[in-house]
Amino acid sequence: MTIKVMPKEVIERIAAGEVVQRPASVIKELVENSIDAGATRIDITFTDGGINYMEVSDNGSGIPKGEIPVALKRHATSKITSADDLNKIRTMGFRGEALPSVAAVSRLTVITSPQNGDGAGDAYRYTVKGGTSGDIEPAARGEGTTVKVEELFFNVPARKKFLKTVNTEKRHIIKTVKSLALSRTDIAFSLNEERNNIFKYTASNLKERFVAINGKKLWDKLIKVDFENPFLKVSGYMTKPELFYSNKNKINFMVNDRPVYSPLIFHALMQGYRSYIPPNKYPSSVLNLEIKPAAVDVNVHPAKKEVRFVNQQGIHKIISTVMKNILQNTSAVLEIEVPEKNTNFNLKSSKARRGFFKGRKGRPAELTSFRNIDPVEATKFTISSFDEGSSKSRRIGEAARPAGRIIPRFQLLKKYIVGEDLNGLLLIDQHTAWERINFEKLQKQYSDDTINSQRDMFPEVMELEPGETELLKENTGLLKRFGIEIENFGPGTFKIVATPVIAGRDKGGKETIGMIEEIIDLLDKSSVVPDSRDLSDKIIETIACRKSIKAGDSMDEKEINNMIKQLMRCRIPHRCPHGRPVIVRISEDELDKRFDRK
Repeated sequence: MTIKVMPKEVIERIAAGEVVQRPASVIKELVENSIDAGATRIDITFTDGGINYMEVSDNGSGIPKGEIPVALKRHATSKITSADDLNKIRTMGFRGEALPSVAAVSRLTVITSPQNGDGAGDAYRYTVKGGTSGDIEPAARGEGTTVKVEELFFNVPARKKFLKTVNTEKRHIIKTVKSLALSRTDIAFSLNEERNNIFKYTASNLKERFVAINGKKLWDKLIKVDFENPFLKVSGYMTKPELFYSNKNKINFMVNDRPVYSPLIFHALMQGYRSYIPPNKYPSSVLNLEIKPAAVDVNVHPAKKEVRFVNQQGIHKIISTVMKNILQNTSAVLEIEVPEKNTNFNLKSSKARRGFFKGRKGRPAELTSFRNIDPVEATKFTISSFDEGSSKSRRIGEAARPAGRIIPRFQLLKKYIVGEDLNGLLLIDQHTAWERINFEKLQKQYSDDTINSQRDMFPEVMELEPGETELLKENTGLLKRFGIEIENFGPGTFKIVATPVIAGRDKGGKETIGMIEEIIDLLDKSSVVPDSRDLSDKIIETIACRKSIKAGDSMDEKEINNMIKQLMRCRIPHRCPHGRPVIVRISEDELDKRFDRK
């Protein structure tokens, strides 16, 4: 086969394929051009999911008549003039590929009126169809630019076949414009499907725009993020732990005001939330990272969707630490508020599953207690630290003595400890309580390299597959740091001769084998974890979960008091390491309402 340069038409279509993936990507590029043109208002209109018609109109600087044809040429841009400029990019666009790429696979019309310079006040029309341009013609419009895109992929039918349904493409457009609207709250945005307005946002601040996009319910649930050091500034908002979702759709990141997708930032965010929300649940957030342009590469993706940081680990550590510090300051008991409209309070019908969390896909998962109380609201209420004898016990019969300001009363269903404090009735999940206690103890001991182990008189024996066998052998030294000692007991067989000493009653037995199996799985996946601290915390979580007292275990008065004392000394006493609640409260006011005292 002969090597030869491809025809211009083929080159343009290949380039268009990198930039123009669907109607939403066209709108993204056009809106970014409007932002760079200094627009304060951007109006977007589309029909048929953008497949047949899209229009982006702004009040920006416009394009001088002589530069209109140049703007449609590949690699033509006003953003950079030399290679050095790539290290200081602040604009949304810079590659000079968007307009020619769109024009190569559609019928594109530019109507523009420049704000100043030669020909100011005059408007011009310029049309390109499938890469073939026409003449510049007089037009009528105010200052700014309108770009119309029609018949997308008319000349690339194979690409058109890969587009989804009209409704799917519409959803992608809405998501894209909302993301851009979050990045520039000083700009007014409107999105219209033909003559029907989908949304309209006036210029505002970040919190108002975030709430306008995601719902008024968020207003009181947001925590402000404001961190800065000489290397990085992180600002924005994140939701309090009591509000979480079943998908990642409400997580938004920007780097220097540019919306981006970043697995690194996402992982760091979730690291911060890990001990505060349940597994497979997600917060809502809008975070902007401001960093020197030379420290971030925005030129790693044709559509500028992703970025790469010079110091990936440093960025990850800063963000995860900032998130943890902020959330730690929101440490709280979850208080159950029972709506007055529901008068049924039948404890016998209670069927709460896995603690108190239950949610539906795509909806906020509210804190729920009894099945027939719907809904309930989780609000912040702090726990008093342990101080034996500092509060008088309001005894009922032979009730247990007060453990600090929490007065334990009895064990319920071999699962919960019922108690009280000065503010109402408390329900404590005995497993998550011991899990939190053991997690923090082991975490401290691991950090100090002082985890003690106890040898088992009758070691558990487990069999492993060849790959697992090699993985276990390679990590025997690491496991020993966690107080776990394992000996070879034959081909593919091992004895678990020692395990870490924990607080409370050690479950041991089959739980020990399950613990080792989970740890092997974590070790197998550890190659994708950015830092060793993440792996160590997950291993400690597994140990604490597997070896702590479970639901179904009886606890006597001494064990209950000991548990509460140790829990009150924990750094985060109100949630287990997986994010499930440890303590919930039904306030005295709510109880009075249920018994018609108020």
